[in-house]
Amino acid sequence: MRGSCLGCGIGTVFVGGLVFGLLAAGSSLPAQELQPEEARGGLIQLRLPITDDVDLRFKHALERLLTKFPAGESRPVLLIEFVNSQGNDGRGSDFSRAQALAERLVKPDFARVKTVAFIPAGVKVRGHAVLVALACEEIIMAPDAELGEAGIDEQGGNDKTRRTAYSVIAEARRKPVALALGMLDGSLQVYRVETATGTEYVLEEELPALRQKKNVTKETPLDRRPGLYTGRQFKTELGLVNYLAKDRGELAAALKLPEKLVQDDFALTGDAKAIQVRIDGAVTPALLGEIDNKVRNAVIKDGVNFVLVTINSPGGNPNASKNLALSLAGLRGTDEQPVRTVAWIEKQALADAAWIALGCDDIVMGTKARIGGVGNSDPDLADRQGYIQHYKDTKDPLKPVMDRGTAHAKNHPSWSLGAAIVGHEESAARYRNKVSNISKVFTEEELGQQADPAAWEKQEGISVPNQSLELSGQEALKLGLARQTVENLAQLKELYGLEDNPALVDPGWVDFLLRGLRNEYVMIFLLLIGGAGVFAELQTPGIGLGGFIAFVCFLLYFWGQFLEGTAGWLEVLLFVSGLIFVLMELFLFPGFGIFGFGGGLLIIVSLVLASQTAVIPTNSYQLGQLRNTLLIIAGAGVGVIAAGVGLRRILPSTPGLNRMFLEPPTVQEREELSRSESLVDYQHLLGKLGKTTTKLTPAGKALIGEQLVDVVAPGDYLDPGTPIEVVDVRGYRVIVRAVE
Repeated sequence: MRGSCLGCGIGTVFVGGLVFGLLAAGSSLPAQELQPEEARGGLIQLRLPITDDVDLRFKHALERLLTKFPAGESRPVLLIEFVNSQGNDGRGSDFSRAQALAERLVKPDFARVKTVAFIPAGVKVRGHAVLVALACEEIIMAPDAELGEAGIDEQGGNDKTRRTAYSVIAEARRKPVALALGMLDGSLQVYRVETATGTEYVLEEELPALRQKKNVTKETPLDRRPGLYTGRQFKTELGLVNYLAKDRGELAAALKLPEKLVQDDFALTGDAKAIQVRIDGAVTPALLGEIDNKVRNAVIKDGVNFVLVTINSPGGNPNASKNLALSLAGLRGTDEQPVRTVAWIEKQALADAAWIALGCDDIVMGTKARIGGVGNSDPDLADRQGYIQHYKDTKDPLKPVMDRGTAHAKNHPSWSLGAAIVGHEESAARYRNKVSNISKVFTEEELGQQADPAAWEKQEGISVPNQSLELSGQEALKLGLARQTVENLAQLKELYGLEDNPALVDPGWVDFLLRGLRNEYVMIFLLLIGGAGVFAELQTPGIGLGGFIAFVCFLLYFWGQFLEGTAGWLEVLLFVSGLIFVLMELFLFPGFGIFGFGGGLLIIVSLVLASQTAVIPTNSYQLGQLRNTLLIIAGAGVGVIAAGVGLRRILPSTPGLNRMFLEPPTVQEREELSRSESLVDYQHLLGKLGKTTTKLTPAGKALIGEQLVDVVAPGDYLDPGTPIEVVDVRGYRVIVRAVE
């Protein structure tokens, strides 16, 4: 079906037809319907208006597509998604740039690629960007999307050059020339004409010639706004649009393509400036807060446009994970430099660590990796539901277009699958579309949001309400949650067209310290040395080297756990209280037992709580964590006992350190001491008054009369110079009390 051009442009069109004569031949290749596993291609966004270097970056993407998909049995599909820049209503595209892009799309060497223009919901394609849409082999639009008013930016009318360009491109793609010219010039009246041979579109001044050639049965003038039509009008009235699709999901269903083919292909848009951040071990507020700051600084200050978030974590802090996930979900960059975030799950992203992955544009998993399920956290219902609601809003394909304009939709196929990973209150199931044969995962809520819920047939349930779904890499790939599974970083780089390894964001000294203090062997070492320091301190008077070493070791231990997010003031208070009770047992109430036993128990409880997030384990992972913590404490305890025995034997005879421990008396010295003590008699001091000469803690020295003797004041700590009275004498043991 062909229309003719304006009379004044016939000659020019004829010349243009000679120049582009081969173009129509290239576009006449029959469309192939591919099976999903056979389909090749990618999606490129064309941000409107076409100004500055938009056309150059788009041309580079086209060349990468030709390189990435060499000629083969199946034609690669190039999906061109039109996107309005923020605050733009589609106008403002430069004619020469748009013309160059359109001509590139219809050149003979591009005939082996099937081009599809996709205009999603809420997008308006006005100005000369219309020319690029006309240059595509197919056009698919949302019912409310708009296309037309190509000449809205022109002042003083449209010249022959522009009319020729629109005519030639329309001819090359076998689209009605009259419609193309009507969209270019709103003053032209286009007619839909029914003839014996079919329907044609012609301009008003071309009607007389057509009536002479053919039997015209009906003439209908098209409504002019001028020359602006919705997707619904193009589909039902004009026939220029092949399918209606409001989002990428419906686009994939219409073309019977796999979900991964309707995702932005970063390997095509390319020119990556990439960084990598790592989340290893338990999730903590300090760790994720620093990662968030570094990522934002890299994007804003350094122009980074590719962020690889490498995850190997069991989770740990739902609130911190949620905050980072929301931050990554809102990381957009600029119109000229959009940001792609990719979560690479090397081994595991369990519990709330999975939320971080869901906040990224893409998820790539190791072949043996796991996502979701229970791990090192137990998020409450408010945590889960709050994130699920935001996730639903973010994954709604209409919202990025309607609310943010420049934002590209997140690539996860449905919010139900991600919500099931978090632990949605509704169960999710796999459904198959009876028409397109495409499978998706829906909750009942999302199923009801589909254009035709009855077209989806339920296959199998995949999740349980309020329980986090756990998937392997292959399962996530099959369900469409993961874009791909890879063995290593090299395969991931190939997937995204990265030439160099993403620069690993340099960790600060806090990162190094935190990773060191989190190591199990370091934890055992700190507890061992700290315990040995306490033992040494108990063997020497006053506060010495042993006390200082013990203080530093326990300070580092609890500080590391505090940065890890597992310890707080409660654990510190329990530890200090337990230590005080043990000292009371040793010095104030020897032999009583309750303070020593209770204090030791408090110390163990504080160390256990400081090493894990759960107070009471609720799943197998947390039980395993408790077991490991108890083994660490037990190992440190055995080490302290061994260290105490060694210190008692070695240090008294070691030069320079023998002042810390007095060498125990020999057998002969002990016998002499026992004999001399048995001869001592202090009965004559009973009832006498005196004065302390040293501090009694509770033992010390006192001057009673003219005699300096060792005394004990049970339960009291007396300062030097305190008046005392001898209340009891037991052999050589003189017991005193303070008097007024």
